[in-house]
Amino acid sequence: MERLRQILHEQEITFQRTRNWKQSADPEFDAKLDRTEHVVRRFPDRCFAFDQFGPLSSRPHHGAKAVTTAFTALKAIRAARPGGAPIHVILDNL
Repeated sequence: MERLRQILHEQEITFQRTRNWKQSADPEFDAKLDRTEHVVRRFPDRCFAFDQFGPLSSRPHHGAKAVTTAFTALKAIRAARPGGAPIHVILDNL
């Protein structure tokens, strides 16, 4: 954990305190959450989750930049897990 803190500090990445929380109005929210948790537990080495504010960038970009960054990330994920086995990608608001 200390090494992670050092890396984030070196990259000048800080975390913001959450000031509010929005509950999803999606009627399928619970089912989707169950599927997501199942995949994460069953395939931890082949499951990747990120959003436009996640590990791809410390500063969000508007429009096509996020799509380009996400596509580049997906190609890198596939290259990191060769062999053709399924890769599970969870995208949030992208």
